[in-house]
Amino acid sequence: VNMLSLAARTSLRTRIPTPITPISGTRFYCEGQNAGEGEFTNIFVGNIAWGAGRSDLGDLFASIGAIRSARILADRETGRSRGFGFVVYEDSADAAKAVDELNGHEFMGRALIVNPARERFGVEFQQQQDDE
Repeated sequence: VNMLSLAARTSLRTRIPTPITPISGTRFYCEGQNAGEGEFTNIFVGNIAWGAGRSDLGDLFASIGAIRSARILADRETGRSRGFGFVVYEDSADAAKAVDELNGHEFMGRALIVNPARERFGVEFQQQQDDE
């Protein structure tokens, strides 16, 4: 049994906040503040064109304000884009402005879905390790 999943399930079942420490080599969806905290810096971007790269996404969102990171999630087996990603802003005001201005914006032939990201406890993703 994965201790991280067990801690997350226990926290959700009892509704008592349980601190969760990520296991080495895993990653959660959110890196910035989540939407539940009022102000947020991490935004979800959906309906991303398959041909879009991380730099394309970063350039688009950097036109709104300074970003800390931009990433598009890829399928572990094929390496193909899963069609969604996350952008983390330095400032919550810029993140809110990006949600307002870029939700529904056409990018590479597709209308983007842009929302504040929500944390998903218990969901793990393998970190891409270039050297291993």
